[in-house]
Amino acid sequence: MNKINFSIIISRIFDFYITTPLIAVILIMKYDIKFSFFNIFLFIFIPFIFFLIFFLIEVIKKGIKNVDFDLEDSKKVRLLSIFIVFIWVLFVAFVLRIDHYNPYFVNVLFSFSIILFIAFIITFYWKISFHAIMITSLFVSSIILKNLYLEIFFFLMIFAVSYSRYKLKKHTIGQLIAGFSLVILIFSIFFLSGLIMLK
Repeated sequence: MNKINFSIIISRIFDFYITTPLIAVILIMKYDIKFSFFNIFLFIFIPFIFFLIFFLIEVIKKGIKNVDFDLEDSKKVRLLSIFIVFIWVLFVAFVLRIDHYNPYFVNVLFSFSIILFIAFIITFYWKISFHAIMITSLFVSSIILKNLYLEIFFFLMIFAVSYSRYKLKKHTIGQLIAGFSLVILIFSIFFLSGLIMLK
C-alpha cells in the first residue's frame, strides 16, 4: 500500500460520519446510559443521513468515479457543513438536558458544540482541520472513559490522521495543530470548571 492510499483510508475512517457515532458509543458506555432507539437515531442514523446526502450531491456533481468525500475547499461549503453539525449537536444536548440525562454526558455535548461554533467562526477567515477536531475529540472521549488501550490507540491515530491530511495536501501543519489545540483548550476548561468529570 502506497502512502497516498494509506492517507485516503485513514482520512475516510476518521471522517465525521464515523467518528461521531464512535464518540457517542464511548460516552454512553462511560455514563452508563442505556442504548435506545432514540440514542441510535440521534448519534448513528443522523450522521448516516448526512453522509448519504453528501454522497449523493458528490455523485451528481462529479460522477461516481470522481467522488471525493472531503469537504470542498469552498468556504461556503465548509461553513454550511460545520454549521449543520453544530446545530445538530447543540439540539441533541438541549433535548438530552430536558430529558434529564446524565449532566456530565450532556456537558460533553455542550463542550463539543462550543468547539464547533468556534471552528465555524474561524472558518470565516481560515481553514481549520475538521479531521483534527474529530480525532482529538475521540482521544479526549477515551480519556473520559479512562480506557488506557483506547487512549493509546487514539493518541497514535492523531499522528496518523495528521500525516494523512498533510500528505493529501488538505491541510497545513498549522491548520492541524489549530484543530487539536481547540479541542484540548475547550475540554480542559470544562474539566477544570467541574462540568465534566473523569470519575
